Amino acid sequence: QDVVYTVKDFHDRVRQVGTALYELGLGGKHISIVSENSYNWIVVFFAIVCGGGVAVPIDKELPDKDISMLISKGDAEALFHSKAYKSTAQLHLENDERCKYAFCMNPGAKTEGGKFLTVDDLAEMGKELLKKGDRRFIDAEVKKDDLAAVVFTSGTTGTNKGVMLSHFNFATNVEGILDFLGPELSTMSILPMNHVYELSCSVLTAIYMNGIIYVNDSLKNILPNIN
Repeated sequence: QDVVYTVKDFHDRVRQVGTALYELGLGGKHISIVSENSYNWIVVFFAIVCGGGVAVPIDKELPDKDISMLISKGDAEALFHSKAYKSTAQLHLENDERCKYAFCMNPGAKTEGGKFLTVDDLAEMGKELLKKGDRRFIDAEVKKDDLAAVVFTSGTTGTNKGVMLSHFNFATNVEGILDFLGPELSTMSILPMNHVYELSCSVLTAIYMNGIIYVNDSLKNILPNIN
């Protein structure tokens, strides 16, 4: 079943989640993402970086202990995760006291309260704060050379290394790929979004070009999804 989100849906959701992060003391902080590709993956990435924070996306295929190690290495004070990685999130919160919250990204996920909340919880919190005139996220100053993300290498030739990417780095990638694209753009997001290539050349470029992003749910479904 297809689920469709509009530009306005995306705009409002980013502002809501970003405002809630400020309310929880996470504005401008390093926050990790461990999840399959999804609409909410894109939402939380923007909610982090557009508020002056730093996204730390992690390869979900790594063992739990390695995921936890990289979250700590990225100085993350919270993490977003899908249902499939709830136990990973619990393990990390037990291992690193700096990490204050784990947010489940699945729509309709059941909230547990305390340190374990959901993206839906954040959206509702942010919606109420925005109604009261809260502009901490909206007015956050972000400069082009500010750090936007720490992306880890695959570790093929040694330990995983955190690559520090600025807003300008991502914008330059988007500008570069435009030379190869026409005015009508749609993209099928297949590679993991924690890959810089997928994130910058597919997701960010489509958003910049007002294109459509089709999020592929499984490698098994590539051909029917393309159709």
